[in-house]
Amino acid sequence: MNLKHIFPLIAIVGVILTVRDCRHVQVGFQRMKWPVADGTVTDATVVDGRLHRPRVTYHYAVDGVEYVAITDLKAPYFGAKSTRKEVAYKTIADHPKHSLVRVYYDPDNPMNSYLTPRPTWDEFTRMSLGVMLMLAGAGGILATRRPRESPQQ
Repeated sequence: MNLKHIFPLIAIVGVILTVRDCRHVQVGFQRMKWPVADGTVTDATVVDGRLHRPRVTYHYAVDGVEYVAITDLKAPYFGAKSTRKEVAYKTIADHPKHSLVRVYYDPDNPMNSYLTPRPTWDEFTRMSLGVMLMLAGAGGILATRRPRESPQQ
């Protein structure tokens, strides 16, 4: 396959990723405006294994209805094993058992909740990847264009 044909595909994939993940980032910012309920951490552990993920269980009430949720607080899953382990233990240290937390919940579906409502690192990363692919594809398209012939004088 000719490189000339690959660059438009790269640009299209970049546009799709950018549009999709731009929406995810936008929703992340909208979550910051959700109502807040007081919650309590009922368990905070590190799930060992390859990824060393934090696991925080919390409960909260909305209009007299109790909810229980589990989150990993979108801790990054990349880097050295020791770094992931360190991040996981710091995350649960910041959310010890019986601590009070602010729970941002979806007013249309209170079962959907977040302890950190802002857009997450992975949403920004995917959106950035989309922008880079879009620009690389556009640059490749421009670089492989045939030069225009100048008019004869």
